[in-house]
Amino acid sequence: MKINLWTDGEWKLFDSEKKGFDEDIKKRDIAIGDGASIGYRASIGYRASIEKTPNNFSELNILIKTGIVMNNGEGIFYKCVKPDLTDFYIGKHQYEVGKGAKMKLDCDQDIDCGEGFHFTSFWGAIVFLGKRKGVIISAQIKLKDILSVHKKIRVKAYSDVQIIKIDGLN
Repeated sequence: MKINLWTDGEWKLFDSEKKGFDEDIKKRDIAIGDGASIGYRASIGYRASIEKTPNNFSELNILIKTGIVMNNGEGIFYKCVKPDLTDFYIGKHQYEVGKGAKMKLDCDQDIDCGEGFHFTSFWGAIVFLGKRKGVIISAQIKLKDILSVHKKIRVKAYSDVQIIKIDGLN
């Protein structure tokens, strides 16, 4: 990799193949993660860090992406399901009031829709339900069980399912 850095009042080209590159980058507090790319004429400020994937599993990122506040590593998330409490997508998973489920899966932020259970914010569940006949459920989700974070989360476990009853909603 080659990178131009401002040094002694001018731009100088630094080459990662040359001796001393790592020290030059480190003393400037520059961190460039695996797979990072920067577009034409991009500008990056002092002490900036570029990484392939930010900490998607922080409570702050979950709040930003879903609107759900995690409290001590746990949060209440929502999902719309068919009236018989089976999922809309495949229709095979049965949710049960007061109960939960668990799968053995690995975290993979690159998978938005895939194996696991999917939950979202309350408003996200309402939007997904739309005009379909169904109900909205809530479940307790632990931070350690989250597999990916997008507008919704994909998890390997949930607990304490409850039916959310709202007058006028389906």
